[in-house]
Amino acid sequence: MEFVGKLESYSGNKMIIDIPNGFDMDEIVRKSKQGELVVDFYEKDTITDLQRKHYWALVGDIEEYTGYTADVVDSYLRVQFMKLINLEEYPSLKRNQMKKTVASELLEHVIDLCITNDIPFRKQQFYLTINTSKMLYALTLKRLCWVCGKPNSEIMHVEAVGSGRDRKQIDHSKHHFMCGCREHHSEQHNIGIDSYMIKYHFKPIKLNYEDLIKLGLMNKKRVEELEAIEIG
Repeated sequence: MEFVGKLESYSGNKMIIDIPNGFDMDEIVRKSKQGELVVDFYEKDTITDLQRKHYWALVGDIEEYTGYTADVVDSYLRVQFMKLINLEEYPSLKRNQMKKTVASELLEHVIDLCITNDIPFRKQQFYLTINTSKMLYALTLKRLCWVCGKPNSEIMHVEAVGSGRDRKQIDHSKHHFMCGCREHHSEQHNIGIDSYMIKYHFKPIKLNYEDLIKLGLMNKKRVEELEAIEIG
């Protein structure tokens, strides 16, 4: 049995620890009487339960997509990450064995692998990475919904383009974007762009001309016209 408690007070060699709701105190007391009650203190900058939860969820996504067992996927990911950041030993996900920042790098590495190989997400694991904008950018270029990861999603303008305007003539590089499936794009229109960004903790991104051409939002001729104006 393991739980995370909060130190409330102490006096001499006695301390009071606040244990979160949901644990059977009678069971804790019974087990403590059968042997020593072990208390371990964790550093603040250590991998969190949520990070571990998201890591194993990603492992499950890869397992389901590839057919390899979770232990094989886990071992592969850790070895690749070990080589990537030049770790001297096999990385551990136990508390006090991996810093929170390193755990974020691990998640970013795994998410990047999933995006590159078109492995679908079941949850929003990418929000626990260090560079969220990098992940959202990769999702956009793959046209994956920022909320649910559904493929063939729509590119969403954050700033209103305005009715009646010729979208082919607009310089889309001045705009911010998000990517959403039909369901979540409709939700964005229903609750409003500001509420949508607050709900999902989104920070929209900008796209350069090359990306805009690739996504079909601008054509090469219009980009060349705009670049000529900038030079002139």
